[in-house]
Amino acid sequence: MNNAHHNSFPYTRDSERARENTRRSGAHPPSGRPVRRTSTQRAQAYARARTNPQGNPQKNPQRNHKNPPAQAPRVKAAKKDYTLLIFEGFGRALSTPRTAFRNFRKTKYFPQVSMVFIAVMIIISGLFALNFATRPNALEVYIAGESLGIMRWSRGELDPNYLETHTLTRLQTTLGTDVFPQDDIVATPTRAGRNAETVTFDTMVTNIEQALNFYVDAAVIYVNGVRQAILPNAALAQDMLRSIIYTYSNGYNELYDFTENVSIARVLTHKSELQTESGARGVLTTPRVVQQIHIVRAGDSLYSIARNFGMSLTHLLAVNPDIDPDATLRQSTLITVTPNIPILSVSRVN
Repeated sequence: MNNAHHNSFPYTRDSERARENTRRSGAHPPSGRPVRRTSTQRAQAYARARTNPQGNPQKNPQRNHKNPPAQAPRVKAAKKDYTLLIFEGFGRALSTPRTAFRNFRKTKYFPQVSMVFIAVMIIISGLFALNFATRPNALEVYIAGESLGIMRWSRGELDPNYLETHTLTRLQTTLGTDVFPQDDIVATPTRAGRNAETVTFDTMVTNIEQALNFYVDAAVIYVNGVRQAILPNAALAQDMLRSIIYTYSNGYNELYDFTENVSIARVLTHKSELQTESGARGVLTTPRVVQQIHIVRAGDSLYSIARNFGMSLTHLLAVNPDIDPDATLRQSTLITVTPNIPILSVSRVN
C-alpha cells in the first residue's frame, strides 16, 4: 500500500473505518488518486465496517427489540397508469435511435455510410421497377402452334390452366355430351403493352372452340340402315324425331309412327360432321328425287303416271327415252319414274 497513505492513515481499525467512509463518500485519499481494490478487498472492508472495536458485530441502533416503534399505517400505492407507461416506453424507443443517429452524424464515417445506403436503396428500387416492368400481365394462347391472340390477365385472378378447363366444360355443356380434344391448349404468360391488341376472356374461349380439333360422342340417325343425320346427343335426336311425327300427324303422336325403320346409335364423330337440329330436320323432311320402277296397269297413261308421281310429262319422257308418246301403253310395261319423296314418312299404327 502507498507510504503516503500509511503516513496519513495509521493502520488501526478506526483508521480503516475512516478510510472506508472516505471511499464511500467519494473523497480521494491524500495521495490524490483513488485506491483500486479487488472484490475480495471490498468484501473484507464491508465486513470490518460492520464490526465494533472489540470484534463483535454491531447491532442496528435504530432497532429496539424490547419496545419496537409503532408501525406507521400502510399507504396504498397509487394505481399505475399503464397507458402512460406504454406511451413513455414508445417515446424512449423512438428517441433512442434518433439520438444515436444524431451522434453518428458527427462521426467521420457518416458520409461513406450514407453513400453506401443511398446506393443500396437505388439498387433495390431498380430491382422493383424491373420486376414490375417485366411481370406478365397477359396470356398468349396457342393451338397446334398457331396463336389465337393475347388476353389480358392479372396474376391471382386467372390460372393459365383454368382457360382449358373452362373451354372444355362449356363445350360439354353446350353439346350435351362428352368432348375429346385432339389438340393441346397452351397459354403462355407474356407482357402486353398498353397499346397491344388484346381480346376478352369470352372472346378467347369462343376462338378456342372454333379452332380446337375434337371428337364428340354423337347420336347418328339411321333410316333403313343408311346414316342420314348426326346430332350432338341422343336426347336431342329423340326430341327432333318426335316433333317430325307430331308435324306429319297433325298432333296425334300416339296414333302414328314412321313407315321406315328409324334407329339412333352413339358414334364417336368429328366436330365437322355434326349437324344442327334444323339442319338434320331439313335432311329428313325435305323431299328428294328417288328413282323407281312403275308397272303399267289398265287405264294408265303417260300423263296420269307423271301426275301421280309428281313429275311433268316432259321429264317422264326424258327419263324413259325408249317410250313413244304417240303409241298406246301396253299393260305390264316397265316405266322409270323419279318422284320427290322425303326420307321419312309416317303412317297410322294399327
